[in-house]
Parts: sequence; structure tokens; C-alpha cells
Amino acid sequence: RPGTHKAQRAAGMCSGLRGVSNAGVPSTAYMLLFKLYTLQLTRNQILRLVTHKDSPYIRAIGLLYLRYVCEPKELWGWYEPYVSDPEMWSQLGEGGERSTLGSFVR
Repeated sequence: RPGTHKAQRAAGMCSGLRGVSNAGVPSTAYMLLFKLYTLQLTRNQILRLVTHKDSPYIRAIGLLYLRYVCEPKELWGWYEPYVSDPEMWSQLGEGGERSTLGSFVR
């Protein structure tokens, strides 16, 4: 009978895909990561992202990109200079709780 089954909504980490909301809409950050992945960035382009001076968000996307594409043995070589990075930012954008980019790397 139509309408007799219970619809279950996934919540939190149960949503099946990190970066996708319960409504099935991917976050802007994950859309950017997907775009960067399809572009197959060079080492120089990645370096330009993680050393970008204009915005900590650009640097964070570059560092997150490395988590997805970098071989585990090489990851520390990329991350080591940023473990103590004191630049403040908010993962949720303006109005969110602020922390350092170094704590994001750790």
C-alpha cells in the first residue's frame, strides 16, 4: 500500500557520503574538491594552493585535497610545515567557531 512504509532519513556520519547534507546537497567545499580532482593538479599547482596568502579557505581546500590524492608516505612531507600554522579561520565560515589552520591539519 502506498504511504505505509516508514521513510528513514540518514543523519550525521550515516548519510553515506561525507560532505553531503541530509537533503542530498553536496557542500561547496566538496564540489570544489571534486573539481580540483578532475583537473588533476600538478605539484606546483597544489603548492600554490597551500601557500596562498589571500585566504585560509583556499589553503584549507588545498590541504584537504592532499588528504584525498596524496600517497600516505608523502602526506607528512606536505603537512609538516603547516602543523603549527597560527592563521585563524572558521570551518563553517563567518560566525562559526574559529580555530587555527594548524589544528585543522592535525
